[in-house]
Amino acid sequence: MRKYLLHVLIISFVFLLAPTAHVASYAGSLEDAKEEVRNNPDDASTHYNLGGAYIKSGKWKEAIESYKQVLRIDPDHADAHFYLGCIYDELGKYQEAIESFKQAIRIDPVEAVAHFNLGYAYGELGKYEEAIESYKQVIRIVPDFADAHTNLGNAYNESGKWEEAREAWQQAIRIEPYFAMAHNNLGCTYNKTGKHKKAIESYKKAISINPDDAEVHYNLGLAYYNTGKFQEAIESYKLAIRIKPRDEWDFYGHSTINHDYNLKAIKGDVVVVDNATGLMWHQSGSDNHLKWEEIQEWVEDLNSEEGYAGYQDWRLPTLEEAASLLEPNKRDGLYIDPVFSRRQDGCWTGDKFGSKATWGANFYSGGGMGGGDWGRIGRHEYVRPVRSVE
Repeated sequence: MRKYLLHVLIISFVFLLAPTAHVASYAGSLEDAKEEVRNNPDDASTHYNLGGAYIKSGKWKEAIESYKQVLRIDPDHADAHFYLGCIYDELGKYQEAIESFKQAIRIDPVEAVAHFNLGYAYGELGKYEEAIESYKQVIRIVPDFADAHTNLGNAYNESGKWEEAREAWQQAIRIEPYFAMAHNNLGCTYNKTGKHKKAIESYKKAISINPDDAEVHYNLGLAYYNTGKFQEAIESYKLAIRIKPRDEWDFYGHSTINHDYNLKAIKGDVVVVDNATGLMWHQSGSDNHLKWEEIQEWVEDLNSEEGYAGYQDWRLPTLEEAASLLEPNKRDGLYIDPVFSRRQDGCWTGDKFGSKATWGANFYSGGGMGGGDWGRIGRHEYVRPVRSVE
């Protein structure tokens, strides 16, 4: 049975759960499958069954070799291409996954789950327009595929298309009215576009379905806060903390620095110099969300040749430097001075949170995020580099 999991939007960010490999239906043991291959080495089905047995044993590399052997014998074996794509997804090899899913779709154009997983792989590479087209194709084949509508909404959200995201999540809810995740995501879009009362309604619906989701209680508190209902916000935050201990939650606050920002164009590049802290900031930062493993290359490119604004010592900010940007009140929808680009509602820092996450600054909710899934290495976020002024 083919399985898939969803992209999950929490607060104002997308959190991703990698889809598990779609285990083939071979019922025998690994040793049985190996014996079949030894007896019938030129039979594609024996290698296919061995691949399924390897998947069940969690032996991804061996499974890849088995499916490749299937394709040497039968290049148009759609399921072998499909399962290869799923394994590559599991291993984070998204470009290879894309190529495998494309081959599966070439052979079987109406395989909805292949289109679905193709969209997932595109999303992991930040190719949201391609992801959107893949999810639309899923919906053409299976109009009431609620998960496809949800992931379509997430892809729209990552592209800044809030209205389209809202419509996609509403479709998911129409199909599955008790889909708590879709109600939460819809609430996030309402909150992000200033429709806080509607956001409250969506979060309450999500909580009525799943009352133990700490993140949704937090989101509800944020919506209450944005409407000036501070006591209700406090109660929601307390519920969130009761479900999820505070030491997993990060911090919220703002800088007390009296900034002296100066917007400058140097060699055609726009920077913000803060005379109060002695820091020079990239005014706009990255155009797209980047994965942690993509950041180093992005910064290296920024520092290559003549650099940016003539400087070649740009770096990720420390947590303290990023937190210094946090304003006490929202200005144009974000807790950051309007001298900076409004596109980035958060940014990575260079400081690690444990062994599997990194700290970031959240300009939308106002705070530093590192615990739970937000700072998980592997998710996407913007980059706003900085350098020290000489």
